[in-house]
Amino acid sequence: MKYIVSLPNVVKALDYPDYDPDNPEELIGKVILPYRRFVETVEEKRCYIMVRAGFPEMRLRDIKNAFVARATIQIFIVAHQDKIMMEDESLDITRIDYIDGEIINGLATMANSEDRTWLGNFALKSDLEDALDYKHICRVITLEGVDVNVAKFLSDTGDV
Repeated sequence: MKYIVSLPNVVKALDYPDYDPDNPEELIGKVILPYRRFVETVEEKRCYIMVRAGFPEMRLRDIKNAFVARATIQIFIVAHQDKIMMEDESLDITRIDYIDGEIINGLATMANSEDRTWLGNFALKSDLEDALDYKHICRVITLEGVDVNVAKFLSDTGDV
């Protein structure tokens, strides 16, 4: 989630009114959530991102007794239908598609960098549009990784 708040275009596109540009991490728990949240009311006119991770298979690796796993990450980008379009009229794109593109481009850049060890080897498995209810549209990015170091993955700093 710290990765998501490090993307200024994503943070801006979330259109959170109380956002402090000097403290983007404050969005974690408010509009960038570490769980799948159910919309409390169909009238809630907000945008948010939910991140869900799972480890369907784990094993102990001999080196440093580190657990490695096959991991799945899902990123849900949600917008109320009244906030689905970007305010910038030069961008003829929905808010969820714009945020999706920014996250995917950032992940691709990170995957090609020299130091991607905190994440492991992840591949984009799907990128689909869906709806949470009749007023909330979402995109769901699904990433799958193999031999992911679980301690590094779950650590905030990646220092493990």
